[in-house]
This record gives sequence, C-alpha cells and structure tokens, in this order.
Amino acid sequence: MKNIYIVIIVFAAIVFASCEKNVLDKGPLDVVDQTTIWSDPSVAQLYVNDLYRTITGHHYWGSDRWNAWDNYDNLSDLTEGGHSWLSCYTFNYGQLTAEHNPYGEDWTTYYARIRSANIMLDNADQLKGDENLIKTIKGEAIFLRAYFYFKLVRNFGGVPLIIHAQNLTDNLSVSRNSYDECAKFIVDEMDKATDLLPLSWNSANVGRATKGAALAVKGQILLDAASTYNNPSNDRAKWQKAADANKAVIDLNVYSLYPDYAKLFLVDNNQEVIFDMQFAYPYLITGSVEEIVGSNFELEPQSVTWGMVRPTQDYVDMFEMTNGKAITDPGAGYDPQNPYVNRDPRFYASIYYNGSSNRGNAVETFVNGKNGPGLYDEFGTSSYMTGYYCRKLVDESIPAAYLVDEIKANWILIRYAQILLNFAEAEIELGNEQEALTYINMVRDRVGMPPTQASGADLVKLYRNERAVELGMEGERYFDIRRWKIAEGLLNGPLHKMMITKNNDGTFSYDVQEMAPRSFPSRMYLWPIPIDEIHKNKNLVQNQGY
Repeated sequence: MKNIYIVIIVFAAIVFASCEKNVLDKGPLDVVDQTTIWSDPSVAQLYVNDLYRTITGHHYWGSDRWNAWDNYDNLSDLTEGGHSWLSCYTFNYGQLTAEHNPYGEDWTTYYARIRSANIMLDNADQLKGDENLIKTIKGEAIFLRAYFYFKLVRNFGGVPLIIHAQNLTDNLSVSRNSYDECAKFIVDEMDKATDLLPLSWNSANVGRATKGAALAVKGQILLDAASTYNNPSNDRAKWQKAADANKAVIDLNVYSLYPDYAKLFLVDNNQEVIFDMQFAYPYLITGSVEEIVGSNFELEPQSVTWGMVRPTQDYVDMFEMTNGKAITDPGAGYDPQNPYVNRDPRFYASIYYNGSSNRGNAVETFVNGKNGPGLYDEFGTSSYMTGYYCRKLVDESIPAAYLVDEIKANWILIRYAQILLNFAEAEIELGNEQEALTYINMVRDRVGMPPTQASGADLVKLYRNERAVELGMEGERYFDIRRWKIAEGLLNGPLHKMMITKNNDGTFSYDVQEMAPRSFPSRMYLWPIPIDEIHKNKNLVQNQGY
C-alpha cells in the first residue's frame, strides 16, 4: 500500500520516459497518458491505489489533512469538540445551512473520486495480461466507488447515481435517485466486488479491499436502510436482509475479536480489523508533515496536547459497573463521590479521567488542576472542559508532539465487533432475542463483562448502550442516533460535564453540571446539498428544511 502515496511520482516517470524518445515532442508532464494506464494492469493498479487516498478516518479537515479532532461523535451525545473553532459546533448549535456546512466538501470530494473510479471501470475492459490482477483491480474499483456512495448517502440521503465518467457534451443536470435506489446500488455493487476480491492479501498489500470488507459495507447499508429513519413502516424484510448480510461476514470465519480491547486500536492489522485506513507510518507520507497532525497531539489531555474530543458525562454514565449493572441501578454499588471505581474495563481503555495515568503522570481534571479548567487552561477552553479526555486511539509510546507523523497503527473503519452488534440488532428487530444475546454477550465477554439476559424494551435499551460503549469515539454513534431517529430527543438540550473540586484534605468533590445547550432541528437528520451544487444543477432538489 506504500504505492498509493507515490502514484503521482510513478505516473510522472512513466510519462517522462515515454516522451524521451523525442525531446521536441513532449506532452504535458503533469498529465498521465491514458493509453499507458489501460495497456498495463500494473500501472492501472497504481491508478486504483490513488482512489484509496480519499478514504478518511473518523473525519478530516481539508482535502488531504488527516486528523482525529473532527470525530463524527463530536456531533453526537458522546463527545465535545473542546475548541470553539471546530466545525462540529456548527452542528451542535443547529446552525447547519446549505450555505454553511463545514463538511460540505464531502460532496465534491467523493464525487471527484467517483469520477476517477468511473474512468477506471469505463476502461477496464481494455486491460490485457494477468487475469487475476485485472479481476482484483476491477473489484477494488467497484468496491471503492460503492464505498464513496455509501459515505455520501449516509449524510445526504438519496444522491445522483453517476456510473460512467461524464463528458462536457453529456447532460450534467442529473436528478437525485431515491435513498432506496442508492442503497440497492451499493448492495449490488458490493455483491459484484465480493465475487472479484480475495478473502485476504499478503503483507505487501494489506489494507486493500477484501470480500469481508465488501460484505461488511453491504451489511451496514442494509442495517441503515432497515432502521427507523429509512424504514418508517418497519418492513421486516429489510431487517432480514440486514441480518443475512451481517451474518455472511461472520460466516466467512476470517475475523475474530482481538483479546485485548485496550490494545486493539494500537496493533496494526489485527484479526478484528475488516477495513482500515492505511495511516500508520510509513504508509501515509506526504510532501509536507503539516498535512498530518498525529492523533496523540490532538487527543491527549490539555497541557500535554490540545485535548480535543472530550467525552461527556452522558457518555461516561453509559459504562456499567463490573457487575453488569447500570450506575442508576440501586444494586450497582456506584458511589457518586468515587465514580471511577469498578467500571466496565472499556471505560479505562477509552477515557482519561481525574486520577488516571497519562505518560506516567496523574491526570488532573479538577478545577485549577494541570489538565482542568482554571489556572492552567492555556487555550481558554475551560467552558468546554467536561472532566474527561479521549484515551482510545492514543499511543503513549510515541511523542505527543505537533507534526509527529510516525503513527504506529491505522485507523480502523470497520471491525468485527461492529458486525456482531449489527447482526444482533437485526435479530432483536426480528424477534430472535436469544440469537441476539449470543452475539451481544460475545462482545461483552471479550472485556470480562458478565452476560446479559435482558429482553423486550430492556434489551433494546441495553443493546444501544452496549453499542455506544463498544464503538464510542469511532464515529458510529452519530449515524446510529440519526438512523434510530432519536437525535432530537438527545440533542435538543444540554449535555453534561463533571466539575471536580480538590478539597483541603486532598480528597475530591464531584458535581455533575450542564454544558451549553445543543440544538438538533429535524432537518439535520440529513445534511444540505452544498448551495453551489444546487445553483449548478437545476434538477438537483435540496433536502427538506434547507
């Protein structure tokens, strides 16, 4: 996968070499000769490699600036951005418009890559030579195009399905397809990709799309399509399709849960990873180190780094006690003045809290502590401090320094636990509670949490909580609360933070307080299509409310 980031250099070398025969007959050296690409599958592979470059982590800032701070979960009830200039606050305050969407470039970025994939697929039949290589190249291009549509559809709803590279002579005023049409297209394309892609790759090619990745995306889009927002009539057939698709990933018998949840995100390409962004050094190397700001520098406690993606008290409260009881259960043994004892092990793996360890030092999120509001608040963000910082994704073995790009692990985009939970959700909706419990308890057992035997409405509540705890700060919660159509109930009002005071005797007092109110108008279940796109295309209908 290193080839992905040297593709332009290789292309330039090919063009230069082909032109050297006549120095007076040179074409532009910054344009790749199309005949060169489609005459050699190994060069076409480099073209496909470049398509992977647009795959983002939890989100991104700018077209080629990879980071962790604009985590999608900052738009949910799990985390707070932490710095007022972050894009998430446009969403948090309900200020999203067609004229102002900080993430609106998703539309143009993904359509640009879809066009590149279309060019590849329009010319794929010209490729001659290694049939296995040609087969996988086509599979990768089909997968990536469908994946880009998956990303668009999740945020914008139905979008124009453009499956061939357009020319200026074509009718460019393309109408939107419906959500169901788009979902079907993604499913059908992932089926095609499944037939063409391998189960796995050798070490030199790890990170490329596989059968498992294609089936997993298919499973997720079908789960989205079956959920309340997209399936208001609760059509059981849609839930069955979602169950079948996610079970197909399980039945591959390729993936398993990584035994150590805390290390899962730091061990590259482990057995739980289905698809990830090849972010680990030296795979993502750019011309300027400023294009990469390591997740360590963004996430670790303020005074050590910038301290972004700050877990809310609402999120912290989701973590059960080690006995499997919610902290609100009278028999849980929860002590509000000693709140971080005997919690779900995923709490300690996910969150820096007052008294936890960061690089061998005690974290101080109390008022006037080195990582808390007050005296040492070097960025003036005390009002955004929640009492917590993100521990998940942080690798303390590398420096917490600005512009350090030697990240040791990739960003996981789809992992096996997510598929197990997807399948469990579909089985709950189909009334197969015992089957669902089997898979939920597999996820719980990995971290030593006791099995649950919840049923009915209690099972739905527990499942949704389990999903937030397991996948928190990985960007899924934002999509979950929208597809379940519960975002309005969660995000119209304040979330909560923990204010901690250090007493004279060295003990601490803990006080849960409200933060600034969030706002989620109903129109924000979908994002607005960028206004420039509406102006350019008379047939492009805007989402309701914008």
